[in-house]
Amino acid sequence: MSGKSTFLRTIGINLCLAYAGSVVNATSFRTSLFEIYACIRVTDSLADGYSYFYMEVRRLRDLLQALERGTAYPLFFLIDEIFRGTNNYERLIGSASYIQALIGQKCLGVISTHDLELVKLADTLPEIHNMHFREDIIDATMVFDYILRQGPSPTRNALKIMQMEGLPIKWDAAPILGVQ
Repeated sequence: MSGKSTFLRTIGINLCLAYAGSVVNATSFRTSLFEIYACIRVTDSLADGYSYFYMEVRRLRDLLQALERGTAYPLFFLIDEIFRGTNNYERLIGSASYIQALIGQKCLGVISTHDLELVKLADTLPEIHNMHFREDIIDATMVFDYILRQGPSPTRNALKIMQMEGLPIKWDAAPILGVQ
């Protein structure tokens, strides 16, 4: 809701428009030449028997293979909510491993995630920079300003949204689950 997926798409579209010699949707836009690689809106294939998660794994594997083969220009990747198709434990390990595999390659990119633990990678890997969009609640309504800010997000909104929509939220459940 804050604009992460739209932001990734906007970057990709503007790169394509710029490379085609067209106008871009921006006040100003400077870029180098890149090959664009996107892992956005991955879908499952019931006909082929592939789950959403498996299709995402294959798409991300293809990105690494493209880097191994070599590209004429650096690769610019856009990955929306990495490994969202699996459980949080394996998603975190897989995401951190994948991100570390990209470092040092001939690439640059943007990855969106809801995994708060991944922001810690920036503490030990200077190639990683955290950015976020923020929300406010005004008169029981979520309000977004769509301004990209430095650092990890200091706010959380999922439980607020669930509660505002009438879902039961037991704030005392967190200690039972071992979370704070």
